[in-house]
Amino acid sequence: MIPSNGFVILFLLCGVTCIIAANFAMYAMIGQVNARLPHEQRFSFAGFHFGKNRRILETYRSMYPTGRLIWWYRGCIGLTILFMAMAAFNDK
Repeated sequence: MIPSNGFVILFLLCGVTCIIAANFAMYAMIGQVNARLPHEQRFSFAGFHFGKNRRILETYRSMYPTGRLIWWYRGCIGLTILFMAMAAFNDK
């Protein structure tokens, strides 16, 4: 079903924008972590699942304790959930 409410479309677009920003933050974290890891232990940029994301976040936090990319990543994920929930509740 195509949403007819303009706010729903706006919330969906904002949610998609936030999830894309979260992916950019994850790619930046992978790049910074891979720069310090040996070649055999580097993370691939392709394919994401919960276990891999958790390992990347733990490795990034251990290498960069004051790194801000985790906060950007989590903030974007939180905003995505918020915008998607707002879109679902406003779709009538």
